[in-house]
Amino acid sequence: MAEQKNISPKQKRVVHEWIQNGFSATKAYREIYNCKDDIVAAVNASRMFKKECVQEYLGDLMQTLETIEIANTSEILMYLTKVMRGQEKDAFGLDPGLRDRNQAAELLEKANGIFTQKLDLNATAQVIIVEDIEIDDDETEE
Repeated sequence: MAEQKNISPKQKRVVHEWIQNGFSATKAYREIYNCKDDIVAAVNASRMFKKECVQEYLGDLMQTLETIEIANTSEILMYLTKVMRGQEKDAFGLDPGLRDRNQAAELLEKANGIFTQKLDLNATAQVIIVEDIEIDDDETEE
């Protein structure tokens, strides 16, 4: 995360608090700055979050959290493989059941493109145009 200019330690703490308490800027500001008035906290939090330095810090922090918190494709595939092989335990320390293992195997098949049904969408058809509309000579003169 790049070092942000002009952002105070308290502003950084407000941003962290904002993320931790469910994205309530007013509550985060009130907590860090010990502000008793909800209206003052709401106005000041709104002003603070509009500042470019705070927006940059927040963006960097969110990007870091996404990198750390969100599973990538290889993690998901490794987890499914462990479940399929019976190496991953459930909440009670038990091996996964046959249904769970089969479901993990099916998801791995889909992810790897195994056993995909191939449909031939190429069709050859002959188009015949029949010109059987009669034109009345009286109507064409009008």
